[in-house]
Amino acid sequence: MGFGARALAMSLAAASLPVAPAAAQPWAADRVPVFGSGVGVVVLDLVVRDRRGSLVRDLRSDEVEIWEDGVRQPITEFRSVQDGSGASAPRPSAASDAGRPVVPAAGTPPDRGRRASLVSLVFDQLSVEGRSLAFQAAERFLDAQAGAWTYVAVFRIDGRLKLAQGFTQDTSALRRSLEAATLGSAPAFASTVAAIGGQLGQSPNAGDPMQMGYDRRELRPAHYQGDPGAGTPMDGDGPLAAQRGIANATVNILRTAEDMERSQRGTWSLDGLLALVHGQGTLPGRKTVVYFSEGLQVPPLLEDPFRSLMSEANQANVSIYGVDVRGLGAGGNMAAARELLDQAVAISTSQRLSGGNWHGVTREQAREFDTVEATLRMNAQGTLEDLAKGTGGFLIAESNDLKLGLQRLGEELHGYYEAAYVPSDDRFDGRFRRVAVKVKRAGVAVQSRNGYFAVPRTSTRPIMGYETPLLAALGSRKPPRDVEHQAAVFRFDSGPDLVRHGLAVAVPLSRVSFAEDRQAGRYAGRVSVLALVRDARGDIVERLGQDYPLEGPLEDLAASRRRRITFSRSLLLHPGTYVVDTAVRDGLGQRIGCRRLALEVVPPAAGLRLSSVVALAGAVPAASAAEEPDDPFRLGDVRMTPILEPKIRVESGQDTLALYYVVYGQEGVREPPTMTLEIGRGGRPVKRGSIALPAPDAGGRIPHVASIPVGRLSPGDYTLRLNVTQAGSSAAEQRIVEVRSSGE
Repeated sequence: MGFGARALAMSLAAASLPVAPAAAQPWAADRVPVFGSGVGVVVLDLVVRDRRGSLVRDLRSDEVEIWEDGVRQPITEFRSVQDGSGASAPRPSAASDAGRPVVPAAGTPPDRGRRASLVSLVFDQLSVEGRSLAFQAAERFLDAQAGAWTYVAVFRIDGRLKLAQGFTQDTSALRRSLEAATLGSAPAFASTVAAIGGQLGQSPNAGDPMQMGYDRRELRPAHYQGDPGAGTPMDGDGPLAAQRGIANATVNILRTAEDMERSQRGTWSLDGLLALVHGQGTLPGRKTVVYFSEGLQVPPLLEDPFRSLMSEANQANVSIYGVDVRGLGAGGNMAAARELLDQAVAISTSQRLSGGNWHGVTREQAREFDTVEATLRMNAQGTLEDLAKGTGGFLIAESNDLKLGLQRLGEELHGYYEAAYVPSDDRFDGRFRRVAVKVKRAGVAVQSRNGYFAVPRTSTRPIMGYETPLLAALGSRKPPRDVEHQAAVFRFDSGPDLVRHGLAVAVPLSRVSFAEDRQAGRYAGRVSVLALVRDARGDIVERLGQDYPLEGPLEDLAASRRRRITFSRSLLLHPGTYVVDTAVRDGLGQRIGCRRLALEVVPPAAGLRLSSVVALAGAVPAASAAEEPDDPFRLGDVRMTPILEPKIRVESGQDTLALYYVVYGQEGVREPPTMTLEIGRGGRPVKRGSIALPAPDAGGRIPHVASIPVGRLSPGDYTLRLNVTQAGSSAAEQRIVEVRSSGE
């Protein structure tokens, strides 16, 4: 079942068991429920309508059931919000039953005043006709909301999200902003491939003029009678082959450009909406986005960001209402999907006829699977409807008069219910929690959200698209291990209460999937990294990640495969026991690998301190300090690449081993620290010497890279120990080094 198809929970019959009464709890004015887990309560907005489409305004809490991941959740708070009021709906008392009126529970607060609704009008990349229809519809919506307890803002998506008017009740200012938001927008997406592709499609070559194969089953030229100009396997290229080759190249150029445009437009739309819903996440009350567009195209590359947007909207308690302003002409919203599917069928037929052996596999044949997959999201109106239903809204479409749909939307701003519950599983474990709402009254339907990711909400970072499959993998009972990677955590500075660590994840590119475009002479791939740090309770205390698009000249691909990606971030943790879960995704190969590390954070030490000893594989130019202000592996203008294996391995005959560490001197002590090195084997010292340390920086830190001579060590395991002393205080760290014979 599709992600968006689970959005609308409907119940037509009452359950057989009575509802257990919830303990009476007042809806405290100073308590702001947040949609999420581990923070107290989950809040849902519920819109309930009867068979005639009218709002149900007398729903009782004992008629509502909320289920999370198949487990029923006791409703702790329930209220009806009608016409902007915050009056609490009746709650079941212990003595009530289905046959008697329900008495409000003791302690239920009275109406605490009217509730403000926030509405964001968003206009996204509209054509001239679409702008006109959107402007008229938005004007009518503002007229209907005049005097209501509603604050409206106007946004426009044109390359990025732009603010035309902040939240206000000033109708005049909003009208002026509508004109700015609906003028000069980018034209709607229009395919130029269809016309050329349609002309080529009339040829018996099925629109693929370079595939002039024959039907092996009948042992005769497949196109001999129908299209002799195409040529045959026995006679060679026909007189029209050159012209058709040029036409085929033109189609390929246009299809590539359109693929890129679809992805770019979809990225603008999803990023803009994601920023909008995430920014409202900390605000209480009902929040609504009215999204005026000409459909939402989400190619396979953007499926993960699309899911992330729905999850973020659900966490932020934001409902998205889609308004397709193409009017009655939107009946062709499946045209793009049909065109792609026809193309895939034609490619498949061409492969069957030629076997892919005569003129080689074309670009279109290589992309046959992607083409079929893309049709799933090429129905721009269907995708818009999935987004609306998945976030508790609905779609307004197929009409040149959007008044009725917007009227219904306006009703829902001031006629809904709020239900809250404390999740039975309140951990931040990163899993997707599926939420279903059922109403035990015949003939009614309820709109509500369909779930959320159980991760801590932050004010700066929503769940990104690349993170959703990684979160799902880490939340599974048996996380996959299909992508090789290494991970390690190194201890650095200590503060009064927190200890700084450096997390690093390394991904060898030797087994990562790459697409090779020989015609363009380019390669492309994608690697995504995610790390979750969980405390002893299992809650996520840190979520870190990055997406790496990989591309370059085809002649560099072999060298790229010999490299690796190293992801590193700084961690500030309280003393305690943690686990670090890492996940890496090969985007092109659709494979994920997960690992788990145990981490013990010891209390900060007093006096002289020494960081973990980090063996280095190399160094690269560092990003600006503004981009990575707390990078623990940065030294001056370079960023060190650590070796992450627990045992440091060096080849016999290798002259030196580079080690990185930081010495933290005692505050107020002028005596410089001194460092000694000892290499031992079997409990006996093999080498011993001193290391000259540079002067400390302004903060008293001494970051240092030491070159350790290992060239004369015979194969075997050694203990490498660094010891630093200053004014009677000392600190030491050690690592195991394995010297391997050449060729091992």
